[in-house]
Amino acid sequence: MGRSHKALPVEDDGRRIEFQRLPQAGIDGDPVFAEVFVWWQRARGSRAMPSRADIDLDALKRSLPRLLLIEVLDDPPDFRYRLAGTQTYDIHGMELTGKSVLDIKPPAQHRRLWNDLCEMLDEKQPQLVRLRFTNQQGNARSYRVMRLPLSNTGDEVDHILVMQDFGAEGPELRQMYEELRQEDPGAATPQAS
Repeated sequence: MGRSHKALPVEDDGRRIEFQRLPQAGIDGDPVFAEVFVWWQRARGSRAMPSRADIDLDALKRSLPRLLLIEVLDDPPDFRYRLAGTQTYDIHGMELTGKSVLDIKPPAQHRRLWNDLCEMLDEKQPQLVRLRFTNQQGNARSYRVMRLPLSNTGDEVDHILVMQDFGAEGPELRQMYEELRQEDPGAATPQAS
């Protein structure tokens, strides 16, 4: 049984946020993502995608600080962080575990993320994305994420494994997220899984 999701509208809040899909070709040779992507390919075998139970923490040990696990919830559809690596906490300055992607600030970002994740539910394919942000002061930042679908049934995506590559911009991203928390201390900072 396939899922159908209506895209959330994305309003401009004064920040420029761009999600750019990158080609998957060559991802298995990418110096940052190759280890996790090759694991995902091996773990799925002849299936469309591996299951959450296939996650081998020993095989992914070097990547754990940059990994997130998102659970797919139905009725109403939602995406909830179930695991967030230590580098995610260091960059974002807060714990994301248990939060919905719709709790993330700014709304334009969480809606784009929600729409991308809904697209993954339909396509059941990995996503490689560059996220670019320009804050209200005009400072631009970017990082990449790889999203890998997981399925316990083999048919429907029920979890998404995410790996983040903050590159050399980690300190600047940390500062940007701190500024966002100061604007609204009760809201979660942007997270681009």
